[in-house]
Amino acid sequence: MKRKSAKTRIVGWFSCGNNSAVMSKLLVQKFGKSKDHELRIVRCRVINEHQDNDRFSDDVQKWIDYPIEIVMNEKYAGDADRVWRERRYMAGINGAVCTIELKKVPRWELESAWHPDYQAYGFSFDEKGRADQFEEFNPETRLIRILEERKITKQMCAIMVSGAGIELPVLYRMGFRNNNCIGCVKA
Repeated sequence: MKRKSAKTRIVGWFSCGNNSAVMSKLLVQKFGKSKDHELRIVRCRVINEHQDNDRFSDDVQKWIDYPIEIVMNEKYAGDADRVWRERRYMAGINGAVCTIELKKVPRWELESAWHPDYQAYGFSFDEKGRADQFEEFNPETRLIRILEERKITKQMCAIMVSGAGIELPVLYRMGFRNNNCIGCVKA
């Protein structure tokens, strides 16, 4: 059942990446203190991510001066290895089952319980195609494309995070393009 609320509900999905850090900062600046909006910045916790992500998340939370909530798929205790064992599947033409269980299921649960009006992800200006594809496959989700609107690229996000005095996550420093789990089956 849809909720009745005068405030516009917005959720920003923080993934421990540079893009989502900057996206979160911009959302807080624009909507965080607004009397017309309810803003939540939410991280789907996956225990297979590098442990440095917790440090990065804490640093970003201080930078944006706003709480980052943690959600997790309790059925699998946020563990990709457990998902693979129990589902007997890792990745294929339909994507990685760990992404579904550990990122999408908690998102769907929050959507079902809280009914956000808008959602934001760390799609940068140079990832317009990813945002377009997301909207195509998720027509019920109304996106705020805050990085794209401001023409902020992936490289610019890394510079902004570093410029804020936040050490980039370990996987970025090791040369990975994304801050996925260690041994990501999609890499």
